[in-house]
Amino acid sequence: MSLRSSIPVDRRLRLAACASPLDMAWQGARRDTVLVRCPQAGGWKLYVRMLASGATQAAAPVIMRGDAVTVTLRGPGFSVSQSGEAMDGGAVGEWVRVRVGKDSEMRAQVLRPGTVGMNLP
Repeated sequence: MSLRSSIPVDRRLRLAACASPLDMAWQGARRDTVLVRCPQAGGWKLYVRMLASGATQAAAPVIMRGDAVTVTLRGPGFSVSQSGEAMDGGAVGEWVRVRVGKDSEMRAQVLRPGTVGMNLP
């Protein structure tokens, strides 16, 4: 595997230059993520998701339209949950519409099968 340090992974990241060679290792059972570390004291680490050349990765939906879901809202020092119904299907990490109550609808992120939610500021 080759990583050219002149090409930033994400231009928003402000990583200090690493004077020693980068340390890289596969992460996860599917070997689809690489941990890239600067081994210097106080160095940084970055997880990079890998895709096959020319491939797009489509995650399998874990929530289907009409599924009963638990909607969890989290904020500093609190967490509330209530039941809802998925109005869209989605994979982990995707945002879907959810019906809560009779006439209320919101968007929430799929966290795992049967659970959607969002973090509040």
